[in-house]
Amino acid sequence: MGIALVLGMVFLLLVATGAYVAFRMYGAHEVAQDHPTDGFRRKHP
Repeated sequence: MGIALVLGMVFLLLVATGAYVAFRMYGAHEVAQDHPTDGFRRKHP
């Protein structure tokens, strides 16, 4: 039972880390394509 619990926690940690890395990479790609500061200036003059 303990081994299964540890393996489950490691699996969840790997999934969370992978999602975080993918989110950071996707976010950086979006920022490189579209600058959020320009939209911020347009919405808030």
